[in-house]
Amino acid sequence: MKPVTAGSSYGLGVATSPGELQEAIAAALRFDDRVLIEPFVRGREIDVAIIETSSGELFCGAPLEIGRRDGAVFDTETKYDGTADFTVPCRLEPELQERMLASARHLFRTFGCRDLARIDFFVTADGAIVFNEINTMPGLGAWSQFPRMFAAAGVDYDELIDGLTRTALVRTDTARRDGRSPGKQEVASATRFG
Repeated sequence: MKPVTAGSSYGLGVATSPGELQEAIAAALRFDDRVLIEPFVRGREIDVAIIETSSGELFCGAPLEIGRRDGAVFDTETKYDGTADFTVPCRLEPELQERMLASARHLFRTFGCRDLARIDFFVTADGAIVFNEINTMPGLGAWSQFPRMFAAAGVDYDELIDGLTRTALVRTDTARRDGRSPGKQEVASATRFG
């Protein structure tokens, strides 16, 4: 169980009995008035960072794997206490990696994302790719997953932030030239790729 719109795993819970189910739902409801209930997936947790340039091209950073014990959940505490085990770039068979990157791009477009997102997956023992969630405003601190994935792809932090800023300015200028008031949808992000 998890809140529909909360981030950083706030309100995330796992239930293995009816009593735990009610507790987990109540915990999630502290962060949102809607709760997502989904089956527990066992597998590798792998994330893909995507940037959309002002011209609409999509670029992916190196996939990142979150190391955890089998059955453990990547919870809020682990995300912020410095004990998270990240492998970036993670080891994936080339065919599996290409399928995952293609899936990430497809989901980005299908859900109407814009500018940047981190798309999280599980990969099961039989090689199935299971979509977990989209983070439409992933963390951008130098220690965060998103910048780490682009650093592993050869884009350092300063270059990443500079690219995000420059593309936002391009989209804002374009909106003004088109006679529109630049709103949230004009705030953009991209790197040197754009």
